[in-house]
Amino acid sequence: MNAMIKWRNLPGEHTELFSQIGLRLLDEISGVAPYGKIRISLDIKDENGEWQKTGIKPLITLSGVITYPGLERRAEVAGQPIRHFRIRLDADLYRPLYPPRTEGYEFEVAPYNDANLPQNIASKVVKNAFLTPATNYPFPVHIFVLYGDVRDAKGVKVADALVTEGAKERVLTDERGAFGLPLRWVQKNSPINITARDRENRRTGMLNVIVPIDLGKNHTIVIS
Repeated sequence: MNAMIKWRNLPGEHTELFSQIGLRLLDEISGVAPYGKIRISLDIKDENGEWQKTGIKPLITLSGVITYPGLERRAEVAGQPIRHFRIRLDADLYRPLYPPRTEGYEFEVAPYNDANLPQNIASKVVKNAFLTPATNYPFPVHIFVLYGDVRDAKGVKVADALVTEGAKERVLTDERGAFGLPLRWVQKNSPINITARDRENRRTGMLNVIVPIDLGKNHTIVIS
């Protein structure tokens, strides 16, 4: 007599991972994914309000979005606090345009598990992160570029000052206070106002130039 085998379907088990942040990196000049190497760091704010490195590596999606799936996924979520994180970028050819008075893209992450999923997850993903060109950026040869530096009234060079031409162009100064500002839509042989602003304390300065005769020089903008 042959034995009869019976099959029973068991409920499937699955785990859902969510990233409560998505950061799309965009080149300020081209409007698409940036060139060169970019190093990404994730920090967490400790109980004393100090930022600490986590060493957690991101997952980059096929569309180039930085994500952290599974961040703050826990077995138990009751009584667990919302944690504060930030993403920092170190790029060879760019200066990241962080929100004013911050040193990274800050965000909150709520603890979750399969029974307690994150709330309003769609509203938190995805944010655009614009990278402004550094002085070594490979500008196309047809673009006018104004080079210079930003200093305060005492001659001290100012890093991360925002240098703009109207509402059309913007870059950030590097650690040496230096900048290379593209001028793609200016009218030749007419005065142009270039503004520098210290985003930390809102000091400002202005420079008037004429394109193209003032190119090829290193200009200094003094802010006060």
